Amino acid sequence: SGTYGAVSQLFEELSEEYRKGGTLPLEPQKAEQWCRKAGELLIADECKDASVGYPIAQRVLGDYYYLQQEYEMAVRWYLKAWENPYSKKSCMYGGERRELLARMYFHLGMCYYKGLGVEKDHDTAADWFIRSASYLFDGWKNPELFITLKAFAKDEDNAAAQYGLGICYDNGNGPERDEKLAVEWYQKAAENGDLDAQYEMGQRYLSGAGVPEDPEKGTEIIYKAAEQGYIPAIELLEENERDVTAYQRIHDRKALLYRMF
Repeated sequence: SGTYGAVSQLFEELSEEYRKGGTLPLEPQKAEQWCRKAGELLIADECKDASVGYPIAQRVLGDYYYLQQEYEMAVRWYLKAWENPYSKKSCMYGGERRELLARMYFHLGMCYYKGLGVEKDHDTAADWFIRSASYLFDGWKNPELFITLKAFAKDEDNAAAQYGLGICYDNGNGPERDEKLAVEWYQKAAENGDLDAQYEMGQRYLSGAGVPEDPEKGTEIIYKAAEQGYIPAIELLEENERDVTAYQRIHDRKALLYRMF
């Protein structure tokens, strides 16, 4: 519709501003002005675009209500955008727009962290913060996210936040990139039971990235994650098993040919 087209154009303009600056956000006032304008367009159109399932429009409404401090409505529209079956096919998920998705995840994290529009839930907050951190790399930064995760990670029981802090150091979000500190926080999170962190450390020991290469230790850690039902670890082990089986078949055929001739 015309409203959706207008919102999409505004979306493009803001994306360009973020690309120029390389920070999150480049100009907070400009970002707020854009979100309010886009939200007002959708409200005037009675939210038709958002209601029929456009994930961009749903996310824009989330931004709008968050800025209006109507947090319950913000969470409602953010979650609609997140759950939308068309989200991952949408231009909203283009690589150059990851900073806008990172902001949505950060806002959701803050809502659950502070109990804004929803009941406080620090575990859920940490999950959203980690998603936000995962979308920030190649110069995109959100210092507030780093500070929040750092405070979270002081809790010895919050392995998810420790993993998220590792991502921040790994991607250079907040501080400068520091692989040594990233590995320290990944290791701490892995020891405290975070499956993402265990998989990360397993991969690092397999490849020698930031730690001494130790394939036996790496495989052991990945097996541990797989035994707890961690899908990427299970898939990696299955893939490796197929590779070993294929290698064995080729080796057996060569041995047979050698005996025949």
